[in-house]
Amino acid sequence: MVFLGSVFVLGCNLINPKEQVPTYIKIDSIAFPDGSHKITSAWVYYNNAPVGVFRLPANIPVLADKAGTIAVGPGITFDGFQDQQSLYPFYAFDTFAIDPAPGQVISHIPVSKYTAVTKFPWKEDFETGSDFQAYDATVSSNKITATSDPNNVFQGTGSGYIHVSTTDTLCESIHNNVAIIPQGQSFLELDYKSTVSFQVGLVAVDALGTPTKEYFVGIKARSTWNKFYVGLQTFVQGHSGSTFFVVIRATLDNGQSDGYVWLDNLKVVSY
Repeated sequence: MVFLGSVFVLGCNLINPKEQVPTYIKIDSIAFPDGSHKITSAWVYYNNAPVGVFRLPANIPVLADKAGTIAVGPGITFDGFQDQQSLYPFYAFDTFAIDPAPGQVISHIPVSKYTAVTKFPWKEDFETGSDFQAYDATVSSNKITATSDPNNVFQGTGSGYIHVSTTDTLCESIHNNVAIIPQGQSFLELDYKSTVSFQVGLVAVDALGTPTKEYFVGIKARSTWNKFYVGLQTFVQGHSGSTFFVVIRATLDNGQSDGYVWLDNLKVVSY
């Protein structure tokens, strides 16, 4: 009977093993001293093993059974779709050591920056005016201009400015300077606020000089400054060997008679 009892107890331990209590890593936000950002999620690894993707702020459970290293990758909202969190390839991971503290909370503020291999093949910050022109002056001569109004400048001394009204309902602008975007991952970053929605895209000009225009996203009006990331990779890969120009379009939304868009820190980010 003693032998059988011992076997029974051993069997229970195998079926119902003791549950491991996680150590919690509290991350409210990720700091980014290199400039404006909108990091919305953390991609977390413990000793190189994935823990998960977490919308910020978050208390992240880590089953740590020994001292180890936490790595946090900054994630962004891809093309404005809240459910599409993307590990941003141009922001560096933050790593730090932890000791197991089951049931306890360890607070940490990760710090990121652009990776050393990140390139910026095109920028527009409107500090010396605007290099945008009307895409087709026969349709509308309205274009993005520069403003120094401190109420509508995000950083520095200038921002881009669009005004549409019932007398000029369309503003479609193309930048004068070529954006040489290599194959591979690439994004357009921008800061904005607006009273109307607007669209952002590229014009690809092939070796014969034939242009192809495509708008990738429509960005909704927002009364306070916001950061947006526009994915360019698919379009660029489909137009290998082309040169590219940034194009932005705004019109009045239904029921509106007046509308504004302010832009700052536009830049193409690639490898």
